[in-house]
Amino acid sequence: MKVIKGNTKDVELMALGENRWYQSGTEKDMLTENELTLREVMCSLTEEENEVLTDPHGAGHPSSYKTFLEERYNFYRRENSPLFDRELRSIEDIEKINQFPRFGVTDLANLIMELRLYSPRKGLKLDEKYLRQKVVDVEGYMVPITVAPILKALVHKYDQLNLFGGGHTRLTNAMKSVIATLYCVVIDKMCKTKIEDVTKDDVKDWLFCRNAIQQIVNPGKYQPDYFLEEVIVPVFLGFEAIRYEKDICEKLSRRITNLEVELERCKEARKMFKTQTSERRDEMKEYMVREALKWKGKNVDEITGPGIKFEEALP
Repeated sequence: MKVIKGNTKDVELMALGENRWYQSGTEKDMLTENELTLREVMCSLTEEENEVLTDPHGAGHPSSYKTFLEERYNFYRRENSPLFDRELRSIEDIEKINQFPRFGVTDLANLIMELRLYSPRKGLKLDEKYLRQKVVDVEGYMVPITVAPILKALVHKYDQLNLFGGGHTRLTNAMKSVIATLYCVVIDKMCKTKIEDVTKDDVKDWLFCRNAIQQIVNPGKYQPDYFLEEVIVPVFLGFEAIRYEKDICEKLSRRITNLEVELERCKEARKMFKTQTSERRDEMKEYMVREALKWKGKNVDEITGPGIKFEEALP
């Protein structure tokens, strides 16, 4: 009623349909008396917990294992590079059209392997905008206020024992809070991204985060992320195939157009050259042309000039 009367003071406004996680209650109500930021929560992490966040795949393993993972990742990245390389660098590339990627079963399997092995240098990292936010308590998790509605929805759907795979109960409160924040941020990004706009970097980051959280919560109990690997990745690769074919066809069409323009220029230049040649008469040139045609097919020593022969030209 205040809004209808033109008084929007102290009234929370929002565009309906923009936030699927919206629940009743203002941010002011959620904050209560807590003044902690997420950065302060993270400061209470142990050295071992920070190491796990920095390198979830390799933490606790020897350096040789990390090297092995990196080599495997680079192998699959090279194998998959043609899927995302749409450049036609030379005319010879067109001749290899039958070698262009097919986006088949093998390509999908190789891409999934690359995504599984991907590990960013900084590991699990949160943007500054989340670190400086005040946190609220959601069932024992201290999370930034902007992702609290997402966590509330997850807690409402899954009981505490099933949340994040169940093994989170052994983690410290700070680690649980960081894990919950990371998970909610990924869920939020996925829900705000149209499937046709998903990039390879998106899929890499999402799968890395979800797999890393699973490893931290349930170490030694790896389970594939079926939703991303069996649903999202194939659909993403399908859109990549559409984009790839469209881009290559457009590049070939532009090349054909350019070659046709160049062909017309060459034809015009030839026509102009013939016209100018026929209009410009030169007696010396005509004499040389007649002489050339007269001796065509003869060896050099058979050619004679006015009063001079080949033998007489020798020293």
